[in-house]
Amino acid sequence: MLIIPPHDRIDDITIYKDSDDPWMFYAIANIPRLRLGPDGKPVFTFLKYAEVDPGPDGKGVSGGYVQFDTAFGLTSDQAARVRGVLQERADKAARDQGLPNQPVRLGDPTWTEGSIALVTFQEGTGIVDKVMGGGTPSLLGDNIAVSALQLSEAGAQLFWAACQMPTMPIGIVMKMKFLARIPSIEMHVWLQSENFASYYEKIDRDEPFWGDDTVTQTRREDFRRTNSGDVNVVRWPDFSADPSSEKKFKDEIVEWGWSLLQDHFKAALADVIPPFTERGEIDGIEHVERSLIVSKVSDLDVYFKQDSIIPWSINPQATLQSALAAGGGRFPKEDFFKEIPLNDAFFKRLSVKVDCNASWSEGIIHSVVVTLRYADKIESFTFQKDEDTFFFRRLIDPALGRTYRYDAVIHFKASTRTLTIPETETDKAALVIPVSRLAGLAVTVLAGDIDWEKTVQQVQVALSYEDAANGVAERTTTLLLAADSKSQVWKEQILAAVTKPYRYTPTYVLKSGRTLARPTAQSTNDTLIINDVFGERINLTFVPAGSFTRMAGIFVEVDYQDAANDHRVKQTVQLLSEKDSPVVSIPRWDNGPTKFRYRFRVSYKDGRLQEVDWKDGDGSSSLAVGELFEETVEITIKADLLDWSLLRFVLCKLDYSDDAANYRVRDDFVFTPTQSADKLWSLNLKDRKKRAYSFQADYALKGQNTKKIDGPRTTEDEMIILEIPV
Repeated sequence: MLIIPPHDRIDDITIYKDSDDPWMFYAIANIPRLRLGPDGKPVFTFLKYAEVDPGPDGKGVSGGYVQFDTAFGLTSDQAARVRGVLQERADKAARDQGLPNQPVRLGDPTWTEGSIALVTFQEGTGIVDKVMGGGTPSLLGDNIAVSALQLSEAGAQLFWAACQMPTMPIGIVMKMKFLARIPSIEMHVWLQSENFASYYEKIDRDEPFWGDDTVTQTRREDFRRTNSGDVNVVRWPDFSADPSSEKKFKDEIVEWGWSLLQDHFKAALADVIPPFTERGEIDGIEHVERSLIVSKVSDLDVYFKQDSIIPWSINPQATLQSALAAGGGRFPKEDFFKEIPLNDAFFKRLSVKVDCNASWSEGIIHSVVVTLRYADKIESFTFQKDEDTFFFRRLIDPALGRTYRYDAVIHFKASTRTLTIPETETDKAALVIPVSRLAGLAVTVLAGDIDWEKTVQQVQVALSYEDAANGVAERTTTLLLAADSKSQVWKEQILAAVTKPYRYTPTYVLKSGRTLARPTAQSTNDTLIINDVFGERINLTFVPAGSFTRMAGIFVEVDYQDAANDHRVKQTVQLLSEKDSPVVSIPRWDNGPTKFRYRFRVSYKDGRLQEVDWKDGDGSSSLAVGELFEETVEITIKADLLDWSLLRFVLCKLDYSDDAANYRVRDDFVFTPTQSADKLWSLNLKDRKKRAYSFQADYALKGQNTKKIDGPRTTEDEMIILEIPV
């Protein structure tokens, strides 16, 4: 009989000894694997399929299917490897003891329970439609189990790509139990569970001939549940031969004892006392008294002593890729991944979904009759409400393919006039009859980017439509747009197809009292957007320059003047961090100037103010404001010549000052044996003629609390080479 704890570990395989036969061993893999078929290849299939032709409902069938066999046992190569290692050790032990060699044998554990589960995307997430398989392994031989996944279209694409990566998005989790003999221990596992409920009720009804009726009720109800248990190990085996296994074995034995107790505790919790339903008065009985008591007691009292046999649990698990590696790693993907088009000619069919977008609620159209023709098949559909949808289905004629013909007749209410859509040939799988533009004119007029707050009071939009060739006399209307009515709809029942563009003329009434009419234009769009009265805008983006470690804020003022149109814009913005980049949008008349001017003020954290006078600009621009520099100097600090066996670190101090501009910059750089790469100091100059800066290097020596100092010294060099001063 297999005895615990484990005896040894070879590669990823756990070795157990036999309790009686010193030459018998049990080898159990630590991870499950893909089963290998007779050809030595993993039993794995990935099918990605798609139906080229949609089904009767207009939808195609597409997705993926993954199926594979898992095994929990040794391959022949693994078994040979384990047997060889164990035989070599057994032969050495026999020689040391002067005994003849004996062949070692590998036995199979006695499996009692097992389950397998897949860890992947949950069902219903749009990736995995259904997880199939799993359940219980065979509990014989290699414990073979079959698992499968049904994938959606998106899931098939995801898994198809992911399965080409080193790790596949499928995990295998097994729970296995086998019989094992425990060594010389004494363990007591006990649980006492009591569930108690009592109910007492007394009802006295007094109905005297004279006086009022009285009812006296007394009720008491009591529910109690108590549970207590423990796992006590009285005696442990001797671990002197393998002290390293003591803690792990003790933890596993105690954990197993608690799992046994937990299973019994769950069963006790499930045994619930139902509520008492017999209560209250009984017709015709004046005095009722009930007393009910229910008590359920569940005890577990198990003693394990030397030579006891118990079910022992293990939980092998792996991703699919590592399971493959456990099976030998031979996985030529072209043998297992198949793309299958579902395009058998026998199943091909023509399926057309027919819809009509008429506005039935307006009461203009009575019905629309649509007729479809394919080969010698003719079918008509009558639309009278929004919910009407029809399908035209026929088997494919190879001579025609998917091409069919259709026409439509529109019938109007309160009129004998009809409108015919001539016969048209198409191969569309979804046919929509555009009745809305055939039976009437409908235009939605929307206000676009209009400055209602400062500039425009209202917009009058004059619209007109005429089609003499189809008997439609001129129709006109004027719609009003304002801040509180930014959309209007123009509808006309013309009982004819809309074949020509409509005309529109917007007239802007400004808050200043001025009126401006735009030229008449044409459009065929169902939605007409009336934009701003201004021809365009000048967009200015202000970008901060300088460091906000010194600056508190930048305040910008913009001034734009158009005297010819009596139009002026003044606006201010502020920048308070490096992330701020405000935009000023200046509306401009068609013939207005593009030039503007701006100025800014810089406020420093030390209380100073710097004002920059008016600057001129032209057109949309991105403008830098703040601390403006004439030049940026890149200074490189190199530590290539330093002997780090003598140094702990080097501190470089750089200092630049421009007193005339009240501008100063200080930076420190630290070099260590592990961080000795070149350092770069970017120095911004307000005056490119003032390039001198101060440099000092402090060298901290090893083995003593002393340092050598080089500097400070003034230089304009753009490269500093560090050397320990003599």
